[in-house]
Amino acid sequence: MSDGQVAGSAVSLPHLGVLTLTVTGRFGAPSASSVTASSHIDPPPGATDSDPSSNDSSVSTTVNNQMSLRVTKSQSETTILPGRPNTYTVTFANEGSGWADGATIRDYLASSRSLYTSYAVHIVSCDGTGGVDCPSFIKDTTATNNTMVFSGELGAFPPGAKLTVVMTVDPSGPEPACSSAPSADVVGNTANVFAPSGVTNTLPNQAYVSATGLTPSQCPRTNVSVTKTQANAVILPGQPNTYTVTYTNNGPLAADGSTVRDYLSSEQNIFRSYAVHIVSCEGTGGVDCPSFIKDTTATNSTMAYSGELGAFPPGAKLTVVMTVDPSGTPTNCSRNPVVDRVFNTAQVFTPRRWSTPAPTRRGPRRPG
Repeated sequence: MSDGQVAGSAVSLPHLGVLTLTVTGRFGAPSASSVTASSHIDPPPGATDSDPSSNDSSVSTTVNNQMSLRVTKSQSETTILPGRPNTYTVTFANEGSGWADGATIRDYLASSRSLYTSYAVHIVSCDGTGGVDCPSFIKDTTATNNTMVFSGELGAFPPGAKLTVVMTVDPSGPEPACSSAPSADVVGNTANVFAPSGVTNTLPNQAYVSATGLTPSQCPRTNVSVTKTQANAVILPGQPNTYTVTYTNNGPLAADGSTVRDYLSSEQNIFRSYAVHIVSCEGTGGVDCPSFIKDTTATNSTMAYSGELGAFPPGAKLTVVMTVDPSGTPTNCSRNPVVDRVFNTAQVFTPRRWSTPAPTRRGPRRPG
């Protein structure tokens, strides 16, 4: 066929013979509203046709620029957590009677609170039946929130064809995946199929499923604690007091990223500042002394140190021994009827996604 025409010569066409020519094909999308097919026959050279008016015939066909494309999606779990990939199955189907070559398919992820930073997507399988092939743009990838897992145009998409994609999605982010809000974070996975431009799809072209992280009430609980002791009950300039603070993860789960801090304050501000010297800082059970615990000069109601730990496994302990030497008036005596008191408070906070049943604050008092 060339330029929409079929031409040729009959080798033999005897008296009262019938030659039937069948032409099949498919129209592009979109097509004109109607198509006319015309046929013509000429007698062989040297012969005269007694009725030339019967040598032409034509028929017109109305073209319906509509397709019936459907997408369905299912998921293996209603909870999505790091290290526990969720499996999604999406099927794109041509349920109409016309070809849907060039249809666009896509899949994307979105999170209600962006609890997860990214998603590792692995294509388990991509199988086509009925004449549709898996396109090359469906492949393993790393997606972020509100981005496409895949998107592109299909090649041939015959009537009755189906393309089924099975993929796993493993989120990256805090573990456990606990929302700080009263409700859990929702991760939605949406698939779409779009007919070629200019063509109307008569079926639902979107499928959506959602999975959640954990609500605060579902979050696992760990038990972190802090204890503090002091060498002397009186604190004076030139007579440094020694303090020992111990941060402990009592388990049963790791509390990586916990915040530890220590600060000084007094009731009457008799001392202007405090020279803090770290005598030792030692971790056992898998926790290391962080770099922010170091010698410093603190004032009233300021931190001696504050920051996040790295790994903090169950059973780990971090012990800090420090001396504090105050600066103040020559006599260091309170002008009030009651003695001045200096407070040293240590605290430990688990990450926001955790809850802890244990007390996390210790603060001995020392009179001036």
